Amino acid sequence: MVIGICDDECKECERIRSFVEKLPEINEETDRIFIYEPDEFRQKLTDIGNAQGSSNGEPECNDNSKEDMYSWDIVIMDIEYKYKDYDGIVLTKSLNEKLSNCQVIYLTHILEFAPEVYDTDHCYFVMKNNMKEMLPRAFKKATDIYKMISMSKPLEIISEGHTVFIPQEN
Repeated sequence: MVIGICDDECKECERIRSFVEKLPEINEETDRIFIYEPDEFRQKLTDIGNAQGSSNGEPECNDNSKEDMYSWDIVIMDIEYKYKDYDGIVLTKSLNEKLSNCQVIYLTHILEFAPEVYDTDHCYFVMKNNMKEMLPRAFKKATDIYKMISMSKPLEIISEGHTVFIPQEN
């Protein structure tokens, strides 16, 4: 699984990453967690599908320089960004358009955003002051959905010039 964390506060990103790394759904050998500041995440969304696959400049608060893909399976998204003319809801709308199977967990400290998130596809809304109790539940739901989607994708087998699609459960 590829997990993205987007928050405008670097310390908060690191705190969330440390918390997520300890969740039982995380396999430290295969799962990758990347953190992003909002401008970098927005650039990554713009770059999806771009043959170059790179953004301009170095990220300010992370070490994603060796990242080789721009698709996420789960994104933990803060909503309010200081000094930005957009928010996490705007980013999620773009994410929904480009990566429709990505599961979004909103993680914020402002309850007033709750009604607005329903204009996006997401699987959970967690208050930061309740993160220890609710983020594990949210992450479990997101990983369950991820697994369900992964299993529903058929296997493509090409043999002797013929293509056959077989459901994974078979």
